[in-house]
Amino acid sequence: MEFEQNNGKVIITNIPNSSLSKQQLITTDLEIRRIRKYLLLIYGIGLVLCIYGLIYSIFSNKIIYCSITNGRLEEIGECIVAILFFALGLYSASRYSETGLRVIAWLGIIDLIGSVVAIFILVIFSLMNSKRKSSIGISLIDDLENSHAKRTKQINPLVCTIVFLLSFVLVVIIVIYTFKLTKLISAKKTQAIQQIERVVYSTA
Repeated sequence: MEFEQNNGKVIITNIPNSSLSKQQLITTDLEIRRIRKYLLLIYGIGLVLCIYGLIYSIFSNKIIYCSITNGRLEEIGECIVAILFFALGLYSASRYSETGLRVIAWLGIIDLIGSVVAIFILVIFSLMNSKRKSSIGISLIDDLENSHAKRTKQINPLVCTIVFLLSFVLVVIIVIYTFKLTKLISAKKTQAIQQIERVVYSTA
């Protein structure tokens, strides 16, 4: 609401609240609500799985690894980073935070680059491991692997590769939907500002 002085008379001009107009346009858009629902589901499931992984890393006696053996602290650190990622995504999507969603999207791109490198390393390791088993006696390999069996457990490199590929596809989906939601929110905010400006100019 604004007060204008015109020839000794006070004219009252009603101007809609900017933040309320933006929020209303965003929350009532069907496409934004649909994409937000998908992201909330993905972030929620990812957060639950990461919390389970953190609990398992803390209380389990075995360390599960693919190609490189991680210590317990490394596993706990990875779980905490993943929990922060999904928690930030869940918070940003629930609050329609454009800045938070952009941060999540770019972090997802960085994760994709790391996943490509990890998949490449796993493929090479899988090939080297098969050659190693063919050139060295099976009994000798079993003795070397059994010496660490009590505290470590190596996953088959092929299984690790499949898991990394699925994770890669999931992060691609997250990045695409997050950027799309960010773009839609930004467009709705711009639309709200334009509507407010038209109201102001029409009452001037």
